Amino acid sequence: MDFYSLSTVLLVVLITCLLAKYIRMMLEKAKLPPGPIPLPIIGTLYKMNLNNVVHSLMELHKTYGDIFTIYEGHRPCIVLCGYEAIKETLIDKAEDFSGRGYYPVYHDYSKGDDLAFSNGEKWKELRHFTQLTLTNFGMGKRSFEERIKEEGEYLIDLLRKTNGSPIDPKHHLHCSVCNVICSVMFGKRSDYQDEEFQNLIHWLQDSFRIMSNPWGLEEKSSATYYHHNTLVMSVMMLLFAATETVSNTLCYLFLLLMKHPNVAEKVYKEIDDVIGHRPPNYEDRLKMPYTEAFIHEVQRVADVTPLALPHELTKNSQIRNYTFRKGTVIIPSLTSVHYDKTQFNNPTNFNPNNFLDEDGKFRKNNALMPFSAGKRICPGMSLAVMEIFLFATTILQNFTIKSLVSPEDISIDPVGVGLAHIPPNYEFCLLPRSQE
Repeated sequence: MDFYSLSTVLLVVLITCLLAKYIRMMLEKAKLPPGPIPLPIIGTLYKMNLNNVVHSLMELHKTYGDIFTIYEGHRPCIVLCGYEAIKETLIDKAEDFSGRGYYPVYHDYSKGDDLAFSNGEKWKELRHFTQLTLTNFGMGKRSFEERIKEEGEYLIDLLRKTNGSPIDPKHHLHCSVCNVICSVMFGKRSDYQDEEFQNLIHWLQDSFRIMSNPWGLEEKSSATYYHHNTLVMSVMMLLFAATETVSNTLCYLFLLLMKHPNVAEKVYKEIDDVIGHRPPNYEDRLKMPYTEAFIHEVQRVADVTPLALPHELTKNSQIRNYTFRKGTVIIPSLTSVHYDKTQFNNPTNFNPNNFLDEDGKFRKNNALMPFSAGKRICPGMSLAVMEIFLFATTILQNFTIKSLVSPEDISIDPVGVGLAHIPPNYEFCLLPRSQE
């Protein structure tokens, strides 16, 4: 057989194999939720705007409903949209949906040796260890609050030195928030100008940007889960979760405060009435329903984590009229929950009343999921909530935030959309309230 005949035979075999695989994929698709028709090799990539995957999924949500199927190559992924779909899966069947799906840009770095991307017994062991360790270090206790308040004092001193000149708050907030978790894990805080600390901040920010762009289990005894790499990767994940999410939320908080001066006026008044001139305490939030509602609405509209990390079924499970096999990848859209019209009035509008009842009392809404939901919910959630409240009220107690542009010219559109909504860069002036 000559070269050309061999090439022809190989080409025919390749096409036949691809065709057989495609036919098998289409037969399996008939048993899955609706979705765009996948193409050979690229799957449904042609339906995705790689610069804004979240928007693409929301558009498909409008067409195909709360549960639909997309394809990464030949692999089907089930997308969950809206509060009811997320509740039926991640919450009502939390154990079934507690696996972690493959996320290349981070998994290739951590090798599944961290809390976020491990699975099975390894994940359960690392999560238990993390929660126990954080509790022993004081999470949810007075000692954690004192760490945050102490860091808040350093931040206020630094901000006073700006003397009312325009600043970009992002770096200051990153440093302060990062210092809190560093003081827990390493036993001491760092000076903001420390070179190693600055390198850590830049590394965290750069890594988060990389993961927010388009390209971004063996049977062992529990003793084998505790080795150098699992420790390093778990620490790195805690740094990510405890620094980037909180600091980005705070950046959005001040941006939205400037964009809605009528809301700012009410927040300032409540801070003055309840806190006055003493340092804020975390328990103050119980007497500050409007500020609490404002912070929750910031978390909803900012939508800092638009997509939960991919989940994976740990066993066969049935949802509505569909039966999914163990190993099926699940992509929960948190944006679709935060902008769910059945849960929030005019969800595209910023309105703290979404979290207030008719009497002006704070009203919790289970459709707010900034830390995801189910068994994979962020283990540091209580720390993050405390930080957001204390840092925000401490800064607003001491300074009036003055925007450099009019409210209608302020944009909250993110500069990065992927693993996170990265807030846009902006500047403001901080005027000491005693010198207004």
